[in-house]
Parts: sequence; C-alpha cells; structure tokens
Amino acid sequence: MDVPPWHWAFEAVQQGATAGIFTGYPTDDSELVANALVQVYEAFAHAGHPGAQGWAEWFLTNTPSQWPQPLQRSRLLTFALEDVRVRVSGDRARATFVAAVIVGTDGGRSTLRSPVQAQAEKDGSGHWRIDYTALAAGQPQIFR
Repeated sequence: MDVPPWHWAFEAVQQGATAGIFTGYPTDDSELVANALVQVYEAFAHAGHPGAQGWAEWFLTNTPSQWPQPLQRSRLLTFALEDVRVRVSGDRARATFVAAVIVGTDGGRSTLRSPVQAQAEKDGSGHWRIDYTALAAGQPQIFR
C-alpha cells in the first residue's frame, strides 16, 4: 500500500487492501522506483506526523547513523518531481529527476529547483528502497 498514514483516505484504503478489494499495485520496476522516490519526499514533507518516520524507513536504505534527526529537521513544505527517468539493472536502479521544492525558512519560504540523481535497490522481498546517502548528496538542503 502506498497511501501514507497522514492521507485522509489512509484507513479506508488500508481496510480495502486488507479485504482484497483493491488491487493493481504497480508492478513495473521503473514505476515502483519512481513511486518510492515520491514516498520519501512525502515523508519529509510530513515530518511532524507520527507515521512519517516509519513511512520514510519503509522506502529508504543506507540511512545515516544520526537517523531520524534529518527527518525531524525537515523544512520541506511541498514538492514536485519532474522529468523522472529510471534505469533498472537487476536489483539496482538509478533515477534522475528535477526536484522542485518549497522549504520553510526563518523568513518565510524558499523555492528551490535541483537536478538530482538517486539510487535504489530491491530488497529480498522485492521492495524497492531509495539510497538515502545518494539522495542527500543530490539535495542536501532537504535531506540534511
């Protein structure tokens, strides 16, 4: 299920998925990697929600030793991932995209656009996870 816990439909979707009513989860690896990227940004945009840490951890690998402080420091307000391109090779993938973000600042808000390269790996259960270290290198102002 890829509806985050802060979404208004979370409980209904969770119940529907558990009951077998909802099917159709993306199966294409490129689409799953792109979805994992979106979910990581979602967690950072909702860092104050009690479910954000678990949600981020479900989609991340290679988190720093000081985790979850980077999530707790997040000032990400909104985001759009543009021109997402994913190249999959076995259980590894590389994604390139432009991240257009709005972050909170002491004086209000700031808009940033950054080209980002991210790496992902598929774990033993077939779940794609984004490499935090590579993502942070591409956009340190968000994943600091």
